[in-house]
Amino acid sequence: MWFHRAFWLGLVRGITEFLPISSTGHARLFQEILSEEAYRVSFLYGFTSLAILLANLIFFRRELKGIFKKKKTILNVLISGLPVALLIVFLQKSIASSELLSGFWIIAAAFAVTGVILIKFNKLPSMKKVKSYEDLKITDALCIGIVNLFALVPGFSRFGLSFISTKIVGLDTKNSLKYSYLASIPSLVVISIASFTNPNALNFLSTDFGQCSLAFGMAFIAALYVLALTKMYFAKKNDTKVLGWYLIFATLTICVFELLKQ
Repeated sequence: MWFHRAFWLGLVRGITEFLPISSTGHARLFQEILSEEAYRVSFLYGFTSLAILLANLIFFRRELKGIFKKKKTILNVLISGLPVALLIVFLQKSIASSELLSGFWIIAAAFAVTGVILIKFNKLPSMKKVKSYEDLKITDALCIGIVNLFALVPGFSRFGLSFISTKIVGLDTKNSLKYSYLASIPSLVVISIASFTNPNALNFLSTDFGQCSLAFGMAFIAALYVLALTKMYFAKKNDTKVLGWYLIFATLTICVFELLKQ
């Protein structure tokens, strides 16, 4: 793997994980753009999850100290984030081998759906009003976890689905973001562990250690910056239209390139 590929894959992975724009969808796109082999991208995706997890834990270290004392919140986070992570790991090969799910048309469709929802985010219906993510009920966490199952389809973001569904169950944008960050922790842990249990993991790390280190570092730095920027942005604005229109633009771009390939 050339160093510039590791650089871009790590950067894109770090940027897209904590934005509702699908890190898996973008990894697939950059795999095509950089003409990289699928197994390398798949390993780097899992390997950089460890860097992103580290960034998340560092950024939310104060909140996490309080959460460890609240068993209900921990249970809610596990219910919301763990099932989809386990399914993604176990079904990864099946999804990758599926012509429908691994194709760019399905990614474009998922981008389009998410984009429209983000543009209309402030008009989404709310089932009730919940003051804080700590006040979520087990049933709310279960609903969020069920919605997150759509992340099995490449192009749908786990973080984005959590962000949207927490808004619908009654949280404001600030609390939706915080809970979505927390719900991503089980996923990142599972995906990181899965990447190291791969029989070729140690061989990959030993032969491409420099490239892996570069991707790890870029993902870590990018994730920290995105966490800081989104916190500042949503502290001033309650608007996701920019991200929505970006996904619509990405959808149109994918469709044009797919039609030109015909």
